[in-house]
Amino acid sequence: MGIYLSPEERDALMSRFDTNRDGNISDVEIYNVLSRLNSKDLDSEVIEQANLAIKKIAAGAEDHASMKEYVKVLFKKFDLNNDGLITMQELSDGLKRI
Repeated sequence: MGIYLSPEERDALMSRFDTNRDGNISDVEIYNVLSRLNSKDLDSEVIEQANLAIKKIAAGAEDHASMKEYVKVLFKKFDLNNDGLITMQELSDGLKRI
């Protein structure tokens, strides 16, 4: 079962996860965003779209003992070339797989 995101949601999600703006997503960036899911920073439509996408992804954590464990599993599914970073393409492809 894949997670369907519109192109706008994918772009917003990449922007939200890539907190250091290097064009890639690290496991630390994913953890930081997912663990702060309850933040009240819905200032714009882009952030709102990203938060909806993040909620879709975070829902899978229920099947794991902790958020850290879930992020480790999730990161392995996204980081196809095992370089320790997730590109926009890997994010998009990974969302289809989870």
